[in-house]
Amino acid sequence: MKITGGTYNVTSALDAFEANDSISVNDGTFNVITNKDGFHCENDEAEGTITISGGTFTINGESDGIQACAVLQIDGGTFDITAPEGIEATYIVINEGNININASDDGINASASSNAYETAIVFNGGNVNVTMGQGDTDAIDSNGSIYVNGGTINITAQMSSFDYVGNAEFNGGTIIVNGQEVSEIPQSMMGGGMRGEMNGNMNGGFGGGRGGRF
Repeated sequence: MKITGGTYNVTSALDAFEANDSISVNDGTFNVITNKDGFHCENDEAEGTITISGGTFTINGESDGIQACAVLQIDGGTFDITAPEGIEATYIVINEGNININASDDGINASASSNAYETAIVFNGGNVNVTMGQGDTDAIDSNGSIYVNGGTINITAQMSSFDYVGNAEFNGGTIIVNGQEVSEIPQSMMGGGMRGEMNGNMNGGFGGGRGGRF
């Protein structure tokens, strides 16, 4: 599926936009209300890539705002997403864009759905604002690693700002948790408490980081 412009007002009982192999959006205005995902890309071979380089997205979903089985890359655009999970894929790359997420489960989630790619979230740029609801929630949740190389990440979370099981590298950019700028990537503790700072110091800030290529 390739979309290069237009205005789309969609109310759907199922996924609003769905493709097996790839979805590519260069521009357009999308007003979506769905009982499932706003954008969903997945095939039988555990593949499916979504690439967005521009557009304006207002998504209210009952499952995921944007979900790709394998790779999800955002190179630009304006996003207002309200859903249990805002963005989900195996490998997520955010290079540019203004992204606002209100979620009740995970704001941005790297879930190991494909063995062909590293399970990771990579921030190279953009402005990302994540507001989490009450309960067992994670603003940025990776079943692998998190790499912050640039951009601004602003999190409001009562429980967990970051949760990861692999590496956490803070190489550039700005991270704000509950109104306070932090110098390391916290680890799953009330929006970044003492244990989060200690784990971030051990795991973050090393190495050269990752680029936005896949």
